[in-house]
Amino acid sequence: MQDQNVNFMPWNDINEEEDLPTGTFHAHVIHAEDGQSNTTGKRMLRVGFNVLAPDDCANLAHFENYVVGTEEQPLIYGKDTRGGRAFKKLCVKANVPESSDIPTLLASLRAGAEVMIAVKYNPESDFKNNITNYFRIGERPPAVAPSQIRPGTQAVGTGAPVAPPMVPAAPVAMPAPVAPAPVAAPAPIAPPAVVAPPVAPVAAPAAVAPPVAPAAPAPVAPVAPAPVAPAAPAPAAVAAPAGGPMMLCTICQTPVAAGDFAAHVQGHVTNPG
Repeated sequence: MQDQNVNFMPWNDINEEEDLPTGTFHAHVIHAEDGQSNTTGKRMLRVGFNVLAPDDCANLAHFENYVVGTEEQPLIYGKDTRGGRAFKKLCVKANVPESSDIPTLLASLRAGAEVMIAVKYNPESDFKNNITNYFRIGERPPAVAPSQIRPGTQAVGTGAPVAPPMVPAAPVAMPAPVAPAPVAAPAPIAPPAVVAPPVAPVAAPAAVAPPVAPAAPAPVAPVAPAPVAPAAPAPAAVAAPAGGPMMLCTICQTPVAAGDFAAHVQGHVTNPG
């Protein structure tokens, strides 16, 4: 008996999940057989896979059924059946040598063929999950869909444990709103001073001299009427003096040159009679 603890259970290394989640997996074929469907009696090929990567799904098994028979010929490989198309694609992506012999194809798969399988998990289905596509090794990286990664398992390609989902923190109570400090009303703005338009100084009116009253006329001394002499014969026409036209003095009835008339009259005033 080997020296080991027979009561030891590798708790952390045991994957309690039995169904593959949604993702793409590197798998190798561990089982491939020919048979018939229990419900329809049609020919059905059954292939079993063992997952190699990613690490958190390693050693999980998956079995896929390929119904290749038809209603008319249940035991003949139908070329237009869904199972017939899927089985051929599996053989192509697993690099199985081309053959038209079904037993030969199954034997090549059992010989350790490896392939990438894309799986969709559906909890409502009777089979929980099914293969939706096939790829050659290297065409797709092995990965579990982010929504399907289980807390505590290994993240794909990193070897680091996936953190459990974060528990949302309790909402932080919002502080009570603080009323804003009152703001003093702005000082009233004085209306602009009314500026009177500049007034040009008005010059004082020039002093006007009072009107000069006309001098009172000098009193005229009464002149005694001259004695009326008898009518004399009309004087002979006298040539106009050099002083201008002749004017008749109303006092002495003597013709006087216009230029001397003023002096003549003044003589009567100065020397009356």
